[in-house]
Amino acid sequence: MSIWDGIESVQADQRLPYLQPGSYRCSLLKAEEGTSNKTREPFFRIVFKVVTAPDFIEATPVGTTCCVVFLRDKWGYYLRDIKNAVAAISGLHPDNVTGDLIKALVDNPDEALGCEFQVDVSTEPNKKDPTKVYTRHRFFAVPADDSFKTK
Repeated sequence: MSIWDGIESVQADQRLPYLQPGSYRCSLLKAEEGTSNKTREPFFRIVFKVVTAPDFIEATPVGTTCCVVFLRDKWGYYLRDIKNAVAAISGLHPDNVTGDLIKALVDNPDEALGCEFQVDVSTEPNKKDPTKVYTRHRFFAVPADDSFKTK
């Protein structure tokens, strides 16, 4: 019997942590799109490293690799949220964020690698069920010389 017996029957899990509430400066590692195994709905995900973090115990520590996942919803908010995130990463005005720009961000990860942006994370109770908490992410551009832009 080998230590590797049964490896074919398990599914790898590469879940990344989410940011805790606070204001963070982050550095992009990659942007990707895919389909949820659970809902079969498309998603967009940005993976990044925390560069600066708030100075309190509950904050996500500097150096942590995290992600934000944007899932399709019935109200269409996910498109607005993706547009805001890509605008912050690219340094462009949200009106200039297009599907082609997002595709370039996903298809050419090296061009945007290291672009920095700010994420402010807050929580608020769910209006329908106060025992549940909704996490809100707000994205902001930060001055940088290496903003991701397509031709």
